[in-house]
Amino acid sequence: MQSLLEQGGFFLFLVFFFPGFVSLKFYDLLTTGDKRDFSRSLLDAIAYSFINFIFLIWFVPEVFELWEANIVSLQFWFFNAAYFIAGPVLWPYLFLHVTKLQWFSRHLTTYSLRAWDRVFGLRKPNWIIVHLQDGRKVGGIFAENSYASSYPAPEQIYLEKVWQLDTEGKFEKQIEGSRGMLILDGQIAAIELFNAENVNNEKNL
Repeated sequence: MQSLLEQGGFFLFLVFFFPGFVSLKFYDLLTTGDKRDFSRSLLDAIAYSFINFIFLIWFVPEVFELWEANIVSLQFWFFNAAYFIAGPVLWPYLFLHVTKLQWFSRHLTTYSLRAWDRVFGLRKPNWIIVHLQDGRKVGGIFAENSYASSYPAPEQIYLEKVWQLDTEGKFEKQIEGSRGMLILDGQIAAIELFNAENVNNEKNL
């Protein structure tokens, strides 16, 4: 291992850049947003590689020893696949799932400067009326299967159930056959939120 480190950059590149690059690519596949400029993500790749190094540090001596001995075996492929592919792919997947947990979102959004992220990041069920730019109103339920975008994505919201509103703006009945509604950025003028005690028991409205 020591001799490989003395030989220079290629192995250091593999250990401290490549895993982070894989993590960034996989994260971008799991999320939506603007295309990443990797020329500006060098430090991010190095940082994520260090995270991979910390959690999989026990693999590093094995990887270096097998590379140094030039031994291509099942063990060789296992350690390399674990360190350079499996680990870097696992971290962004776990991160995204953890951030969707209600307890995590509630603590994370405490530090958000945007009201949109603060309100919807709490993941609390709500009855919602969305006022559209053209004057129309859309009523629905924001609950477990609904979704609201977060920074830096533009404000978009998906309501899992859409309700018809009466002339007074009260929830009248669920629209039959509806699989929800996606409301895009630029269409939203305002959003009203109501107590969600009956979200899972709509007949009590």
